[in-house]
Amino acid sequence: MSLPIHRVLWLLAFSFVLHEAEEWNLVSWLRANFEPAPLVDDLGARTLLVLFAVLGLSFTALSVRLLSLRNALIVLLPLYVAVVLGNALTHIFWLCYFQSYAPGVVTSALLLVPLTGCLVHRVLRERLVPSAYVLSLVALAFIQPIGAAAAGDTLSGPQLELQRLGARLAAWVWA
Repeated sequence: MSLPIHRVLWLLAFSFVLHEAEEWNLVSWLRANFEPAPLVDDLGARTLLVLFAVLGLSFTALSVRLLSLRNALIVLLPLYVAVVLGNALTHIFWLCYFQSYAPGVVTSALLLVPLTGCLVHRVLRERLVPSAYVLSLVALAFIQPIGAAAAGDTLSGPQLELQRLGARLAAWVWA
């Protein structure tokens, strides 16, 4: 059975929301596995997770609704291939590296990686956007897990900046 591409995009969007929900208790896991200690508390991390979920759904909805399929793919593929797939591969790396559950790994392995693979396969097979564009995004996806491998159990600068953003956002929203 071959789902229409726009349905695959929606499945990815909702899977991303589930992924963000699976990361709900990420801070305690970060504290247990990484140095330095996280710069964000549960409220800050959860505020950021909800923001990402809402932005992902909104961006997908607007793109699918307002743009042609080709243009929707051009704007959504960077999100779902370079960013979300990269993040999913990072969670799978962490599972192997820490040899224990990493919040987000279940949705990564069971939903995000297979759905992104399906999307990439379909887009390439049906020649919906240039293959060089898609393949460059796939290559970009591997930057995140390679960076995680290089960092080991050290939180990277971008991870710490994202945590600072979460803390500031929560202070602003919940003050």
